[in-house]
Amino acid sequence: MSLDEYELPEIFDAGDQLWREHAACRGLDTNMFFPERGDYHGVEAARQVCMSCPVRTECGEYALGFPDYAMPGIWGGLSGRQRREMKWGKAS
Repeated sequence: MSLDEYELPEIFDAGDQLWREHAACRGLDTNMFFPERGDYHGVEAARQVCMSCPVRTECGEYALGFPDYAMPGIWGGLSGRQRREMKWGKAS
């Protein structure tokens, strides 16, 4: 399944997602953005796509709007851990 076909669970209000039409990941396999824990090469491959994306900011902000457990994977070039740190500050 490609990311442009990826459907969010019903608990999410999709809101304005027109930015997805301009995403660099459009048409790519969704599995790329959900690497296994500890798969640093997979994380870097996903981030490389995000680095050239014209809607990277919108994507990352979208993911930040949901609970941590609900948005696994790489969104806007950010891992779940990075998003948690942005939301709650760096863990000590």
